Amino acid sequence: MKIYDDKHIKNIALVGAHASGKTTLAETMLFEAGLLNRRGTREDKNTVSDYHDIEHERETSVYSTTLHTEWRNYKINIIDTPGLDDFMGEIASTMHVADSVVMLVNAQHGVEVGTEIIWGYINRYSKPTIFVINQIDHAKANYDQSYNSIVDMVGNNAVKIQYPLVVDGAQCIIDVLKMKMYKFGPEGGKPEKFDIPEDQKELADMLHNELVEKAAENDEELMELYFDKGTLNEDEMRAGIKKGMLNHELFPVFCISALHDMGSGRLMGFIDNVAPGSADMVPEQSVEGEDVVCDPNGPTALFIYKTIHEPNLGQITFFKVKSGEVKANDKLVNSHNELFITSSMVATLDYFLNKHKVNKK
Repeated sequence: MKIYDDKHIKNIALVGAHASGKTTLAETMLFEAGLLNRRGTREDKNTVSDYHDIEHERETSVYSTTLHTEWRNYKINIIDTPGLDDFMGEIASTMHVADSVVMLVNAQHGVEVGTEIIWGYINRYSKPTIFVINQIDHAKANYDQSYNSIVDMVGNNAVKIQYPLVVDGAQCIIDVLKMKMYKFGPEGGKPEKFDIPEDQKELADMLHNELVEKAAENDEELMELYFDKGTLNEDEMRAGIKKGMLNHELFPVFCISALHDMGSGRLMGFIDNVAPGSADMVPEQSVEGEDVVCDPNGPTALFIYKTIHEPNLGQITFFKVKSGEVKANDKLVNSHNELFITSSMVATLDYFLNKHKVNKK
């Protein structure tokens, strides 16, 4: 696997209420990147992330699962989380290691009770958040109602990047950041790109201007540019959106159909280019009160967020390296009890992907 520096790694958590499509989106993200030749489904019990017997029995995620995908010279580490209220502990632990959060909202229901509970955790840790309205092609989907329910929950800092449209029976997505229309075939996948239709230009221009204003609000230099030029170019808008996300004051809203692979590639591109990563975050503090700066050449510091026992593998501890690097047989100190720990084996996420024999290549 290619080695990535800290500026080209994004750590995201997929969260959302039960049946909002998190596992399906994770599967689609791996498929889009070519890590899978075919996508599994919950019903067929063959998704990459839901591999435990209890998850097959219940046909729903019970544990948070770590995955990764690669998209246009970036590595995206994914934590697919359960949506049922009973397993909120799995979601809470991911807040310590995710740089950005992708909150899925079912277009049939909008914000649900589970969404609000999860938002409480996101808000507590001020995590940069992307809202994704899923299942836009469902017969009962209501995008406007879903978007309004997001605004009711987070306020007017929720801003549309995309909205859905049906043209000649084909599912389309209007993107007001790139000012393009994406048109999908029945099987989804790579869309055709078109200029925005004439009957949508007024709405798209209005939403684009709203996005420009929101992006400019987060940086004085961008605000001056906006006053001078009356607009911002795409790169300037990206910079402003990222700062707004870091400040927990701007929440981009996308729309997709994870099941039919519509819009997932564009979402991954946004995660690559805009969503904050570890290198963008404010340094965290250690137990001793010292800043832990994201620096591959700094002293080794890691955060353990989950330990499980797997048949034939034994105890597996999942952690995020906050600074420096970790190698096999390193001697580490537990900051809570000052006991020494030896890292007997260190492996990346793709090792476990193959170990469970669920990589469908």
